[in-house]
Amino acid sequence: MGNNTKIQWCHHSFNPWIGCSKVHEGCANCYAEADFAIRRKRVVWGPNGTRSITRTWNDQVKWNKAAQREGERRRVFCASLADVFEDWRGSFTEADGSPAVHHQHGHRWTMDQLRRRLFGLMESTPSLDYLILTKRPENIFDMWPVDEKTGLRKYFGNVWLGTSVSSVRTAEKMIPHLMSCRQLVPVLF
Repeated sequence: MGNNTKIQWCHHSFNPWIGCSKVHEGCANCYAEADFAIRRKRVVWGPNGTRSITRTWNDQVKWNKAAQREGERRRVFCASLADVFEDWRGSFTEADGSPAVHHQHGHRWTMDQLRRRLFGLMESTPSLDYLILTKRPENIFDMWPVDEKTGLRKYFGNVWLGTSVSSVRTAEKMIPHLMSCRQLVPVLF
C-alpha cells in the first residue's frame, strides 16, 4: 500500500519534525531515537535535547491532489519520529543543524507554531487521513486547535488519533485521556 513508506497500513508517512523525550516504559527501545539520535546524530533525544524540522512539508499537497484525482482517500502516518503533543519549549533546527527561523516573521519556530502549521496543512489536504499516534494523550485537548468563531475545539474529519500503550498500567492511564477526545476526530485507535 505505501507509496513512500514500508508501513503496510498507510500510503505515506510524514514527519514534520524529529525528536522527542521518553515518557514511560514504552519508550525504552525507541526506534526513532536509535536511528535519528544515535545512528544519524540528527537530534539529541530528551527534555534538554534538540528538535529538527524536516523538509517534507510540501509532499502532502501532491499526495492530496493525487488522491482527489484517483477518487480515493490516502492514509498518512504522521510524526513517527516525534510526538505532536510533546510540550517542548526548546528551539528547533533545520536539517543541516542551523537554527530554524520562521521565514515570514524572522524569529525561531516554537512547537506551538509548528503544531498550528501542521493542523493548517491537515485542513488544506482533506483527501488525506492523518494518523497521529501519541504517548501523551493527556495533552491532546489542550493543544488542539480552537475555532476562532465558536471558541470550541475544531473537529478534523481527516485525522485519526491513537495512543500507544505498553502495559496494563499505561493503558489504564492513557486510554481514558484518548477517549475524552472523541468529539475531535472520527477515529480513535
